[in-house]
Amino acid sequence: HYGPAIPRMKAFVINLSVGYANMCNYVIAPSKSFARILKLRGVKVPIEVVPTAVDIEKFQNGNGQQFRTAMNIPPNAFTIGHTGRLEPEKNMDFLIKAVAMFLHKNSNAHFLLVGYGTLEKQLKEIFYFEGLSDRVHFVGKLTGQSLIDAYHAMDTFVFASKTETQGIALAEAMAAGIPVIALDATGASDVVENGINGYLVKSEDIESFAAACCQISQLPKEVIDDFKIAARNTAEDFNIQNFTIKINSIYERMFEIKNTVFTRDESVWRNAVEQI
Repeated sequence: HYGPAIPRMKAFVINLSVGYANMCNYVIAPSKSFARILKLRGVKVPIEVVPTAVDIEKFQNGNGQQFRTAMNIPPNAFTIGHTGRLEPEKNMDFLIKAVAMFLHKNSNAHFLLVGYGTLEKQLKEIFYFEGLSDRVHFVGKLTGQSLIDAYHAMDTFVFASKTETQGIALAEAMAAGIPVIALDATGASDVVENGINGYLVKSEDIESFAAACCQISQLPKEVIDDFKIAARNTAEDFNIQNFTIKINSIYERMFEIKNTVFTRDESVWRNAVEQI
């Protein structure tokens, strides 16, 4: 997404990153979908998929009701939430419009938005003109236990970014037992199993995304409980122990490489300079 108005800048960034990757013995990618993108772009060296670790246990225990009380969210309100930077590359304009449509369809629903960024004022104005400000809660940046409590205050986590290499927030939400609704894009498609731990929306269509929110809000409690269990099980794939084992395995293989001669390769930077 670098320099969308300058096609040559996009090609420059891709070629430079691919060139550096091909100077390595191994490349570590945080998701299968991103590994596929690297291969399509021309990375020839072996690529190992190792998702970035999340402290799963830390996110399992939170006080969602206390957080709701502090934010004036009714205890029985169906609350969808999102955490992350409020920036254009996160596809926030699409997400907010889909959420607004859902809130209009469900008078018992609230939206909890954790994060900050350059779009905050614009997003607040959208909800104001939609007449939804009283059911939308901007809480700014949160860390530590406050962030964990915010996840536990949600019934569903929504995510519309199309530029993620992994999507750490998805793993954090699932560690808290929160089902996810996301666009079927890089990063999210590796985590969300449609109809199992949430919903993957295939097309970038506001009505389809809002419909998925409506669908999950109407599920019986026993089905929601199954979604929550599946979400926690998915989060286990991101635990620190698995990450450490996989990374150590890669490093051990590197140490076993014999008679490797490392030479300084100037061609990547020379080609980049020529492109500039």
